[in-house]
Amino acid sequence: MDLLTRSPRNRVTLKRSVGIDASTIIDQSLKVLIVYPGRVAVFSTDSGEISSAYKGLSLIDAIHIFMARELGCQTFYTFDSGFRALKNERLLDPLEIKIL
Repeated sequence: MDLLTRSPRNRVTLKRSVGIDASTIIDQSLKVLIVYPGRVAVFSTDSGEISSAYKGLSLIDAIHIFMARELGCQTFYTFDSGFRALKNERLLDPLEIKIL
């Protein structure tokens, strides 16, 4: 990890994928969020700034996992416990979720 930019030094490069329909991925993501909605908490910090915290699955999380499935990933590894709700979701077959 590059400590200055917080970016990984070695990036994974994907070739342009043919046949992936973004509208299908977003549609499936929204369907999953209807069943497994997350919760957003908005609060003011001591310095007066507005901040938020998200518990559970977000739209970005759902898009991420459906994109992984469409790209042919067999296993999705994450530290995010919000994905726990999707461990038995049939829409993701054959993708397996492993929370580390």
